Amino acid sequence: MKKSLQYLLILNILLMITTCGQKDILIQDFESSNYGEWKADGESFGSGPVKKIRGAIGEKLVLANPLLTGTLISPAFKAERRYLVFLLGGGNSPGQLCVTILHEGKVIQSITGNDNVNNFRILEWRFFDLKEVRGDEIQIQI
Repeated sequence: MKKSLQYLLILNILLMITTCGQKDILIQDFESSNYGEWKADGESFGSGPVKKIRGAIGEKLVLANPLLTGTLISPAFKAERRYLVFLLGGGNSPGQLCVTILHEGKVIQSITGNDNVNNFRILEWRFFDLKEVRGDEIQIQI
């Protein structure tokens, strides 16, 4: 059981685009009962966000079932700030359990969870530096 929990991906997306000195832009907070305009493929993410766990902000978060497959993809949006900031927890499985940035349909950045088996439900602040694509349309893929 511990091994399967190790690969759990938890994402509390207060997906914010931020730059020092400028007001943050909220991309998604996942506080509704479904994923809204985000496209869910496969079965891993269920029908919508789930109730929060320790370290989450807000009432709900995205939870991927490690025994199922699927992706969750945001609608395209303009990268108006330099950094995309979010809370992430779960396993370190690049290419399998990760959050990626898509630019023109291609993965340009990817990040995984902390892989801390004893504290797999602890969320940590993570970010993407969007300097190279600032001003362009991007998508987030989980």
